[in-house]
Parts: sequence; structure tokens; C-alpha cells
Amino acid sequence: TGFMRGKTADGQWREGPFRPFHPNEEYWPDYTESDAWQATFNVMQDVQGLIDLYGGDEPFIAKLDALFTAPSHIRNYDVDITGMVGQDAQGNEPSNHIPYLYPFAGAAWKTQYWIRKVLALYNNTPNGIPGNDDIGQISSCFAMGAMGFYPVNAATGVYVIGSPLVNRAKIHNPAAGTTFSIIAE
Repeated sequence: TGFMRGKTADGQWREGPFRPFHPNEEYWPDYTESDAWQATFNVMQDVQGLIDLYGGDEPFIAKLDALFTAPSHIRNYDVDITGMVGQDAQGNEPSNHIPYLYPFAGAAWKTQYWIRKVLALYNNTPNGIPGNDDIGQISSCFAMGAMGFYPVNAATGVYVIGSPLVNRAKIHNPAAGTTFSIIAE
């Protein structure tokens, strides 16, 4: 199918029609707060393995492109799947890293293009965050995106460069007494 799919406890593929636009269905409970489009890219710990699974850089880039250009509708709408750019649901955690996967396949410019579309979802109104902020998670994605970077796999300390909205930013760490400066040139 080209999507991550669940198996039963005995290792068999789940029965029933596979519908990648249907989240959290009774007979297809493999996705939480997402559908197959978003869940397919939740392999932050092994992006190269995911690229290899798709057959290399070009097929992987094509699948990412398909995600961003697919219709933004969700069947049996789930309230947690919001902030849609194609099938990328930026209003919820399972999708926040997805625009930053392109550089792993040699297409950093596509991250820069799509992250600008994502950042345009935010504004300074009462509804200016495209989803449930979940104790600051969504707004922190905006802050990192606006500064021009994102930790696709935070456990490794590797950050992907995006497309900053600001020329300069400083992050103060009062506990360590240090300041991290970001300058976009």
C-alpha cells in the first residue's frame, strides 16, 4: 500500500479495507490522533531506513510530495488532526517533524518551501495556533521553525535547518548561565 499498517497480535495484516484517509476507525485502530498518511513518516529514529524502505531518495521524496499535495480532508474527522497542509497535520504532534524529512533525501529546498506554508498557519489571534497546544508543544514547534531549525530526532541532538522567519534570535539558559545565538544570513 505504500503506508505503514498495523498487524494483529499473531503477525497477520489487519483484515478489512485499507483506507489511508480514515483515522481511528473501529476496525482500523492502528493510528492514534493520525491517519496512515501521517503515521507512515513517524520513523524519526531511522529516517535513512525509511528512505531505503521506499527504494531511495527519489521515491521517498515523491511520497513526501504526495503527502503535502494530497487533499486535506480527513474521513470521519478526528478533532486532533488539524492544521492541514495536504495530509500533513501540523496541529498535532505526530506530524510536526514531517516537513523536515526532505534534507535526509537531498531535497532541503523542499523543507524550506513546505515549512513556510506550515508557519503561515500561525498568527497572533485567539485561534492563531493550528491545533491543541498540548502544554506548549505546538507553539514550541512554531518557535523553532521561526528560528529556522527543528530536532527531527531529539535524542540524537541532530537538528535540521529550515527557513527562518527571523534574522536573529537568542535562547537564554538561566540555569547554565549561557546564551545560544542564532543569526540567519
